[in-house]
Amino acid sequence: MSTDSDTPQVRDLLELQQALMAQRRRPVLDLQHALLELGLMDEDAIRALEAEDPQLLHSRSRRLVERVLVSDQDWHRAMARVAGLVEVDALNFQIERHALEMMPLPLARQYGVLPLGMIDELFFVASGKPTSEDLHHQLQVAMGGRSMPMVWASEDAISRRLDLLGAHD
Repeated sequence: MSTDSDTPQVRDLLELQQALMAQRRRPVLDLQHALLELGLMDEDAIRALEAEDPQLLHSRSRRLVERVLVSDQDWHRAMARVAGLVEVDALNFQIERHALEMMPLPLARQYGVLPLGMIDELFFVASGKPTSEDLHHQLQVAMGGRSMPMVWASEDAISRRLDLLGAHD
């Protein structure tokens, strides 16, 4: 069903930049196709949901999570896929040296994000909820108005990586 591996392969800023350029050439996915592509639902389950409520898969509604059809993290991953966001391997990503100076570890922990580094004067961070408008706004305020593009990584991987980074201090 899913052609992607469970662990994203993007592990450094060069690969991230390449993935961002490649993403621009990919067709836009809707939620149905994102769920299928990620292997979170099969075609029969999607057809049944469509028959039950044609609008269910055509909105940003969290009803799939509320009905326990997908986990919260899987819903955010699917929404990131719909938004055309790149996925990164948070545990193995080669974080730019100055990333933790720009966003200190306590701030990253507070918001559950992993600072990655700069590409073309943009400071990238990984998040398990990269399409959350609230998170975007809170981070932007906390970072003094800096615009920060987000990419998707699992919350567990981000948390473990932040713990590892903290252990090195």
